[in-house]
Amino acid sequence: MFQPDVSVHHISQLINQEKPRLLSFIRRKVNDHSYSEDIYQEALERTLKRSIQGFVLNDPVSYIYKIANNIINDYYQKRVSEEMVCIDDQEVHCEKPQPDRNAEMNQKIEHFLLCLNQLPPETANLLVMRKVHGLTISEIARRVGKEPKSVEKRINRAMRSVLEQIERGVPAVSKRTWF
Repeated sequence: MFQPDVSVHHISQLINQEKPRLLSFIRRKVNDHSYSEDIYQEALERTLKRSIQGFVLNDPVSYIYKIANNIINDYYQKRVSEEMVCIDDQEVHCEKPQPDRNAEMNQKIEHFLLCLNQLPPETANLLVMRKVHGLTISEIARRVGKEPKSVEKRINRAMRSVLEQIERGVPAVSKRTWF
């Protein structure tokens, strides 16, 4: 887990180390590879700007992934709105999600983030490293200095908790003890 550090230089170094993985993450989500670097640059700019404004980034790497994901969502929402066509009384098959499906997915994502934010920070970071960054249990265990079995149990417990909250549809503070 990263310790809070408001040094823009330090944050820049951390993000630079993560650049190849972050670009890979962006490319997997965006079919337009020429836009991937633009998304990375914008995410970097927003992250550094936020740090300069005095916002304490406990985990700058996770933060830039969230920012990149938001930019990707905006990109797709913009593309969908540009490509919408009005056709009266005709049923059209479209492979892209309908606006109501997009709204539903955005709600689910927001709900997931609410549930994630209710986890203890260390546990949330473990889950982000596994599910967002795609790190293996062994890599995560090495990074946080814990046993792989312990890390695996905490990630599984956290996922169950988040999924239970999502199924209920109402974010609720978990009563489970995480430590």
